[in-house]
Amino acid sequence: MFGNTHYPRWIWISAVILIALAIILGCFIFLSNGKRAGTYAVFLTNGQVYFGSIASTRSQTLLLKDIYYIQPKDETQKPGGDVTLAKFGNEFHGPEDWMEISRSQIVMIEKLREDSKLLQAIRSYGKK
Repeated sequence: MFGNTHYPRWIWISAVILIALAIILGCFIFLSNGKRAGTYAVFLTNGQVYFGSIASTRSQTLLLKDIYYIQPKDETQKPGGDVTLAKFGNEFHGPEDWMEISRSQIVMIEKLREDSKLLQAIRSYGKK
């Protein structure tokens, strides 16, 4: 197998090892990103809850993209009244659709189930 080539045997062995390491690294990256795939509810210390995809995590921050939040239909309504789904980025000041959140401001993070009514509303909102 190795005798018919002009390359030393150590080059072939090195190439095989590098290819194997690249495959292992690719699997690791794929699986670590898979843990974040999906839509999450991020509860903040100020009472606000944002729903979106976790794009990355760092030691002090979390990057959230494709963000939605719930707001009352009427500013004067009491808690428990009718609400509407709002897309982050449509506010008057025109932010981009991503948010870097300080971990010290996060109370809790929950992953939304595939049968979540909120997730269904987000998907319907995106089709509009």
